[in-house]
Amino acid sequence: MVTFPASVPANNPAIAGELATEKQTFGDCSRYAVAAVHTRFDAVSWFVWDANRVDEITGEPLVIRQNENPEKAVAGLTDETPYRSAQIFKAVFGKVPTYKNGRALVRISYAKFSEFSETWSAAGLPNNAAFGFFLFNDVLSVWE
Repeated sequence: MVTFPASVPANNPAIAGELATEKQTFGDCSRYAVAAVHTRFDAVSWFVWDANRVDEITGEPLVIRQNENPEKAVAGLTDETPYRSAQIFKAVFGKVPTYKNGRALVRISYAKFSEFSETWSAAGLPNNAAFGFFLFNDVLSVWE
């Protein structure tokens, strides 16, 4: 569960990009971190970092979300379902797979794969090198 500071420092555009609060980790194995960040605009913005994804330029954990509202920034990233794909697995298969190194490998039929693929697309999730799924020899590989 994520708790937010009772008070957040006022935004200071002169130090845009600097943390306004300390990072707080949450999720399975502290996968995510959230903190308020000073912006060049009127208010701080809440950033969420994912330790399982690396920014190709900085080599640091990737910023996956940014929102003026801290609850909206972390919505869906709970300890119970640390991966968005876990929510889809639960909807399609009735259970959540075990993840290792950010990847789930599951043996499934083509019919179930079609159902999984349709549910994934309906959720608006991308299927690319950073976040997606692949079926090979009846084994579904999911990563994010």
